[in-house]
Amino acid sequence: KKWGFRVPLAAWFRGEMREYLHETLLRQGGFHAQMGDMAAVKRLLAEHDSGSQDLNLTLWTLLTMEIWWSRMKKSHEE
Repeated sequence: KKWGFRVPLAAWFRGEMREYLHETLLRQGGFHAQMGDMAAVKRLLAEHDSGSQDLNLTLWTLLTMEIWWSRMKKSHEE
């Protein structure tokens, strides 16, 4: 049976992408700061960082939303 290419997001989000993930999701003026629940985002990050839960897919979804929001907002300002 074939498998798709699996990306080690859980490890990356605890390692080399941790700082980027945190900075992006906790950005002042970002989507989650304006429309979301920052306390919930912080809780998800802490749970994932501690290893108590593997929330890589949830965090990936939040990250892509934040990046999309930032780019859309920037393109509308130009």
